Amino acid sequence: MLFISAIPTFLNVQEIIISLYMDSKYKVVNLINTKNYHTLPKNKTQSEMVFGRNKISIIVNDTERPGPESRIDYAEPKNVMEVKIVINGKEILPTYEALLSPTKKTDSRFLSWLNIIKLPKQDEIVIIQKLTPNYQKGIDIRTQTMNQAWRILYIDDNGQITEENFTYPERRSHLLGIKLINLSSMANSFLGYKSDITSYDGTFLFPLFYPYLIFIFGLVFTVNYIRRLINNNVVND
Repeated sequence: MLFISAIPTFLNVQEIIISLYMDSKYKVVNLINTKNYHTLPKNKTQSEMVFGRNKISIIVNDTERPGPESRIDYAEPKNVMEVKIVINGKEILPTYEALLSPTKKTDSRFLSWLNIIKLPKQDEIVIIQKLTPNYQKGIDIRTQTMNQAWRILYIDDNGQITEENFTYPERRSHLLGIKLINLSSMANSFLGYKSDITSYDGTFLFPLFYPYLIFIFGLVFTVNYIRRLINNNVVND
């Protein structure tokens, strides 16, 4: 019992400890205004946001090409749109394509592909950018999960930019990046820091019965067994 439950117990406890540590170290403030409507020319949307001495513009051009069909049956149809990010008047990144709603005009329409938050303690503005689409029909889910990739830009009050890029297999070395991605719902499923064991839906059987209770029973059984061996050796001596 101890053997089969030790690894999943360790992974669960590890995720809990890392999560508590990251939550205590980094406080996050969402900056995108979900109620900010714009009256703009067709096929062009520019959301300009000013944070301290930094000005961030998100420029969107609708290609009017329909995006691929989502695996979610009730998902709103999306168009392929060209997205450009301009920071303090400079185009920092090359234009990239995202699947966005052609009807929504709020800044929140970016949230499945792009989010802007603030780290108050670090006095930084952070742009989290998803580089791969949501799950699509006709493609293996495991393959789509492994192919996920992200770009994160950290902008300090002086306008200095630090860029962080990583993929799903590389995520274990990017703890802050994982926290920001999860808070922004920028992944196809919840990401664990070192493993995805905590992403499964909890039930009585998992993780309460397995692995926690089985690990405890196995540990008690093992300790008692060792004690009996020691006592028997003492008696025999």
